[in-house]
Amino acid sequence: MPNPKIVGVYKVKNESRFIEQSLKSVTDICTEIIILDDNSSDDTVEICSSIDKVKEIIKEIIRAFHL
Repeated sequence: MPNPKIVGVYKVKNESRFIEQSLKSVTDICTEIIILDDNSSDDTVEICSSIDKVKEIIKEIIRAFHL
């Protein structure tokens, strides 16, 4: 049986101060990482894209409804 695939998913907005350390802390256990970026205006997207295991960055999350 092949190894299980573990995908990390982050929902972020303006997390440039913390995101690199956080992503690096999960690279050993995640097969890949997906970023859901909520219109960051800082360097969050650039930092995320520099991490090899980040396979997709989805920008501008559309909210279907508010809770």
